[in-house]
Amino acid sequence: MDAPIVDLVHLLNSVPEYVTTSSCSGRVVLYAQKERRWLYVVHSECTTKQIVSTCREYFEAAATAAPEEKTNRDDDDDDDEACTISPLSSSIGSSRVVLMKTEPFILHVLCRDVRSAQALLQMSRDAGFRESGISVGKKSIICAVRTTGNSMEVPLTSQLLQSDVGVPHLHFLSEYANDLFRKNSSRIRTFQELIVD
Repeated sequence: MDAPIVDLVHLLNSVPEYVTTSSCSGRVVLYAQKERRWLYVVHSECTTKQIVSTCREYFEAAATAAPEEKTNRDDDDDDDEACTISPLSSSIGSSRVVLMKTEPFILHVLCRDVRSAQALLQMSRDAGFRESGISVGKKSIICAVRTTGNSMEVPLTSQLLQSDVGVPHLHFLSEYANDLFRKNSSRIRTFQELIVD
């Protein structure tokens, strides 16, 4: 359970009609697409220094591995003379993409009945979680509290870091991500206040 929503989860679980089943308070992440792995994850505001250093470390490691990977790629391309490589992917390091993402709060709650699920759904929408909904199964009723309103996904490449605007742009993205994170936190507080009332 993420620290920012411990009180909210305990509050919901103290109500007889509800049991939380999964949750995420929201996070800022860097995700390497090629390897399908998380490079950086925080459930709080990020800093430009953290974002820049993580990206540099990743792209430098990719560049170090480039000779072996390029040899393998060249071997694969021998049978395809029509294959062309775009300028963006002309080197291994530059063809790698890191996604910088903000992922908003999400919460799944098992509800005693449809009426209690509808009540929780209304509170979640009043708090700004517009994409919330109810799933009714044979043995369970789940209310999913969520929104895409505070989401961001931006691709980052080594060329960006090598350019004159690289670090300033990452600073802008970090500040923008943090602004989304603060809005996310505000909605969570509103949601908790509505439950208390």
